[in-house]
Amino acid sequence: QIVCCYYIGYMVVVFTLLYFGVMALTLSRENRRLVLTRFVLGSALAAGITAVVWLPSLSQFLSSGRGTSILETLANKPFYAAVQTSIPFLFPSLLALVIGIYGVTHLPLKRGLIKNYWVLLSLCLVPLILEPINTMWHTGTYMSFPVRYGFIPVFLILVIGAYYLEKFTPENPMQDRIMDAFVSLILLLLIILVSYLSRQYVESQYTILSQYTHHLWGNTASLQGFSMLALMELVIFILLFRLLKSGLLKPVLFFVLSLVMLTGSIYNNVDAYMLSGDSDDHLYKYQQFTDLENFHSPMDETGDFYRVKMKAKYFHANSLGAMGMNSLGHYTSLTSESYLFAMKKLGYSSYWMEVGGYGGTRLTDAFLSVAYQVEWADGLPAAYANSTYKIMPLSKVLPLGAVSKASSEGTEDLTALNRLEVQNLLWSKLFPDTPSGFTLYEPTFLRDVVILEDAGGEPGKVLLRQDNTSTHGHLYYQLYIDEPTVLYFDCFDELTNHLSEPTYNSFKILVDDEVIQSSYPNSVSNGLIELGTFENQEILIDVELLQAVSCRSFGLYGLNLNTFDRAMGNAQAIGFKQTSLRELTGYASFEEDETVYLSIPYDKGLKLTIDGKKALLSESFQGFCAFDLPAGDHVIRISFLPVGWTAGLFISAVSLILLILVLVLSKLHETYEQVAELKPVRVLCQVIAIAGAIGTFVLIYIFPMLIYLTEKISSNSLSG
Repeated sequence: QIVCCYYIGYMVVVFTLLYFGVMALTLSRENRRLVLTRFVLGSALAAGITAVVWLPSLSQFLSSGRGTSILETLANKPFYAAVQTSIPFLFPSLLALVIGIYGVTHLPLKRGLIKNYWVLLSLCLVPLILEPINTMWHTGTYMSFPVRYGFIPVFLILVIGAYYLEKFTPENPMQDRIMDAFVSLILLLLIILVSYLSRQYVESQYTILSQYTHHLWGNTASLQGFSMLALMELVIFILLFRLLKSGLLKPVLFFVLSLVMLTGSIYNNVDAYMLSGDSDDHLYKYQQFTDLENFHSPMDETGDFYRVKMKAKYFHANSLGAMGMNSLGHYTSLTSESYLFAMKKLGYSSYWMEVGGYGGTRLTDAFLSVAYQVEWADGLPAAYANSTYKIMPLSKVLPLGAVSKASSEGTEDLTALNRLEVQNLLWSKLFPDTPSGFTLYEPTFLRDVVILEDAGGEPGKVLLRQDNTSTHGHLYYQLYIDEPTVLYFDCFDELTNHLSEPTYNSFKILVDDEVIQSSYPNSVSNGLIELGTFENQEILIDVELLQAVSCRSFGLYGLNLNTFDRAMGNAQAIGFKQTSLRELTGYASFEEDETVYLSIPYDKGLKLTIDGKKALLSESFQGFCAFDLPAGDHVIRISFLPVGWTAGLFISAVSLILLILVLVLSKLHETYEQVAELKPVRVLCQVIAIAGAIGTFVLIYIFPMLIYLTEKISSNSLSG
């Protein structure tokens, strides 16, 4: 499981440790020693075999953009979990749960495996109710899908149901075949009727039942809807079980009829959870989007490196990458914090662990070697187009590896700079001989708006509030643009990965009475928003203030394209090319020492060599790379291996070889068995297993509740 999905593997490990901890309480002394010894030794070997996956993953997790500490996360969690989302997950296993409840109430709960399963099931149901515990089951933080480990309690419910069903015997088995067939026919007709009514109910309440698909969370209405379906199915299940118990229904018919009922239930759930929404329209747009895979750039023939971005969020952030294109978009649970924050500062939209790759400026696009942009099709000429999307070439692109006389000093940390200052800093490093082409515009006049600089005593902090609370305020920019200029509007505050920001939904932006964005910023558009390109015209920009907002980066910026074009015309770059799956190669010849700015996300796994000798690769612009290049002719190579990969591969190889030898060589297998029989080994394994189980229980169940309760008591004391 760790090899397939380390995230779910974490949950499996948590359950496994709890499982053997509970087992240790019920096994005899001798069996406990044997079982726990084999568990610990086998787990150690399994950890070794999978090290090539979990070791690099752990390293990346520690540098990921999840950022917020577990303590802070737990302190701000609600007490109760999202039961509207999690409880319906158990409904398809209700039949097994009914059998289990009947069994535990009518049969003695003997010491043994079944009692252990009930204890484990109880432990697995607790996080469905208490959110701090649920959070720890999800590695301490998660955005949605709050019951990813749900297959574990469902499995336990099925095992418990199967256990009691196996021990169940009808009271008075019916021998009359005619009556048996008649009862079965009546039940089948009843099941068909209930299935039909359930289907009609799903179709009539489809919007409510598909709440999860559209919003990733259920609500009270969806819980009620699924509860109604479950109730109808539960009545039939109880009837079937009662007839089985009384002997009026044979076990084989009970199985067949239950399967028919479950089939209808599964179909309804698949429809509501997987096929809901405008599937036909979505499928069409998906086909149109994946059609872009047929696009081929002339740069593909030359091997020049380039990237592709979306103008807005048309599809998943990873879609372009999945089609084989070099994309700015990136979304995984391990997205590095440095890349996430660097892209935010450069003006690109980001949300949770997702870097969308849309936003930014012409300057940042050029720096990042963005040669093409996906847009809505409009019938105008494009590099590639279908009826829905088109790919447009961007006029100015820097090849990978921009070269400048300006050193990278002062670019390591951008935290204190606003976005315009970051743009100007990037300009000064890439084009040190050309004054910046960016201009900050002040509002021409305000209406019902007060702007406070250095708000709250914080330098650079801007507070905008409405002067008249009965109406929305307005900031008007009345400009005459003579030279071609791209205008950008900005509102940004803190570097975080929060799902929602206080700045969201603060502005409505209009240009000459045309709405550019009705609610900015928001989760899918929180980077710099491009208002358009203007030349030799007068424009009126109306920025409507929808709510009071405090931010560190705010304003209307313009980029003079004539100045930008002149600067780009004098720019130099190495033009790295990808020579293997994990290596870039470039050739350089300069008469003076230079600094190379590389728009590759910085990572400790990157290795730089100049003429075969290892050189220093430093972090620049908070998430990218830079290095010093001495004068002369050079061959430059940049390679990458994830941190922990080499060590993990070595450990996995040794562990796998050891496993094969133990299985193949009888002598080595005997040695393994003899070592496992040694008393010190058994005692040590018991201590490790029991300590692991206790530690897991404390970490998952006790620790989060203590943090939560401590924070609440502290908050109440302060408010009191």
